[in-house]
Amino acid sequence: MPRRELFLFSVAQAAPSFVGGFYVPFFPLWLSQQGIAAAEISTLIACAMFVRVLVNPVVGIVADALGDRRAVAMACAAVSSLFFVLLGIAAPIWGFAAILPLMIVAVPLNSATGPIVEAVTARGAIDYGFDYARARLWGSLAFVVANYLAGLLIGATGRGAIVWAVAVTVAACVVAFWPMPPLKGETGQRRAIGKALQRTSAESRVLLKQPVFLLFLAAVSAAQASHVVFYTFGAITFRGLGYSDSYIGALWAVGTLAEVALFAAPSVTLRQARATTLIALGSALAAVRWFGMAYDVGPVGALLLQLGHAASFGLVHLGTMKFLGIAIPPRLAATGQSLFAVMAYGLAMGAVTLVAGQLYETIGQRTYLAMAVLSLLALGLTLLLARTWNMRSLFASARL
Repeated sequence: MPRRELFLFSVAQAAPSFVGGFYVPFFPLWLSQQGIAAAEISTLIACAMFVRVLVNPVVGIVADALGDRRAVAMACAAVSSLFFVLLGIAAPIWGFAAILPLMIVAVPLNSATGPIVEAVTARGAIDYGFDYARARLWGSLAFVVANYLAGLLIGATGRGAIVWAVAVTVAACVVAFWPMPPLKGETGQRRAIGKALQRTSAESRVLLKQPVFLLFLAAVSAAQASHVVFYTFGAITFRGLGYSDSYIGALWAVGTLAEVALFAAPSVTLRQARATTLIALGSALAAVRWFGMAYDVGPVGALLLQLGHAASFGLVHLGTMKFLGIAIPPRLAATGQSLFAVMAYGLAMGAVTLVAGQLYETIGQRTYLAMAVLSLLALGLTLLLARTWNMRSLFASARL
């Protein structure tokens, strides 16, 4: 196994996940400290998700067209870090009026780096002969470490430090992305952007006309959007149940550790399973997880339910990556990943976040029941996908 390449891709995977370990569970708490109500928090997060719909495909297409995905990811991280710094300065002074415009730049640009790194790592695993899951698990471990450190940071300095921690960790992504090895299809020289953009844009339109790809997007978007209540209000719910900040951090860490265990497991069966099988199983177990989260099951019960993250996210993610690796040609790697991110983490999660914010203000923790229904919808769509997709490239018969 090429240890050097595996290590460098693992570092690149770990960096954005480390950012997420601070941002995802605790940024809503920082927003709450700024005097933002629950419905407004969901509005802010949803707006940032919707802007991703514009930003992610543009970034993905530009990265594929230039043939220099690393440079594009580094540029996005650098600008995002700057806007998080501005957010920390302006929010205490102007509140919501400053937070909204700064968030809709900072968050989408940071998020745009994820699909690029995922695409490059998945293709790098093929080019350099290492197991993608072995690199991806370091991203999950970084998320766990960041969860724990964020809990300690909040306990020691208060919630105001979160935005600064996010700004610093996003800036660190620039350093982490720099040594990523080039893919074998990359020449090291940037392409002429005009013609390259035209070709990549045309191919992305062909991709979006594929019924199987649209069905895939619908299935995985529903599966990932079912996490909205947990991502947005999980820490707030746990706090309402009387859990300490350190225990909340531990709960997030346990879920991600379960995900790490899944990625690290040397299971031949798991690696040989069909993409649709992994997504369907993850969606089914997610429905069980969210049903349990709708009720006060106690600290131990909450801990056990967090183990379900290995299924609701881990299995679905592995199935998603397997589908994209088979169905999408290498030259469209970042574009395919970005289109998936737009639908799953932009449109779907943004829309569900808006609805969830209103539901949460009305029925509180019971909002998780709606997420269980969404997981069952993902299961049904995935079973339909399994009957429709022939397990081959979607471009096998397309003229490109």
